[in-house]
Amino acid sequence: NEYLIFQKIIKLEYEFPEKFFPKAKDLVEQLLSLDPSKRLGCEEMGGYDPLKQHPFFDSISWRDLHLQTPPKLTPYLPAMSEDDEDCYGNYDDLLSQFSNMQVAPSSSSHSLSPHDSAPPQRCSSNIEQYIHDLDNNSFELDLQFTEEEKKLLLDKQTNGNPWHQFVENNLILKMGPVDKRKGLFARRRQLLLTEGPHLYYVDPVNRVLKGEIPWSSELRPEAKNFKTFFVHTPNRTYYLMDPSGNADRWCKKIQEVWRKIYQRHQNPGL
Repeated sequence: NEYLIFQKIIKLEYEFPEKFFPKAKDLVEQLLSLDPSKRLGCEEMGGYDPLKQHPFFDSISWRDLHLQTPPKLTPYLPAMSEDDEDCYGNYDDLLSQFSNMQVAPSSSSHSLSPHDSAPPQRCSSNIEQYIHDLDNNSFELDLQFTEEEKKLLLDKQTNGNPWHQFVENNLILKMGPVDKRKGLFARRRQLLLTEGPHLYYVDPVNRVLKGEIPWSSELRPEAKNFKTFFVHTPNRTYYLMDPSGNADRWCKKIQEVWRKIYQRHQNPGL
């Protein structure tokens, strides 16, 4: 809880995951001192020079730093997981898990890749074929339904889905519980991806709509590991964790909806 977390901060009670990078570990240990006069970089410890000479900064050329062109970076957000391997293990292995996600770099003019795969062939108009139940509170839809099938899906949602009241009569394309982090703390939310497009998040205990992640052509999902994913927007990055470990499914579905909306607008002749 919050009280115990702050007690650990005050008492400097912390530990490093096994695979935490050694140079970074040494720097953190020298910065996190309860005695301000013993923190690396302070006047009593020799000022800025010993800080800049730390091995963590070996690759930094301080003399002409002000003349260098800074790299274009998205804000770094560390993944939080019960499994340290997800955060500090083999990074190449983690990337390979998401290599087919087609998420474009943030420096591109469009936030998501326009690449589209061929939609699956449907043998009937039975709307149940579009619904993939993941558990009692989670499901997702395939997006290759007709307008008539959409009406049937929306009818089914209106009469049987308790989350329908929060989505302004939009068809829910994917939903499920996530932990929405802000600062040190996380709150469980029901995330609702709908047509529109919209990304609503609801307090599942009190059944109150808490907000909406704003959509635009700049929106970009990013899977950090199996549980953690980000939704980058122009003004804020939303930090989300899927307790079932399917962060990549959220990113793929968000990307799929993005393509359906924005690729159509960018290619009106298609």
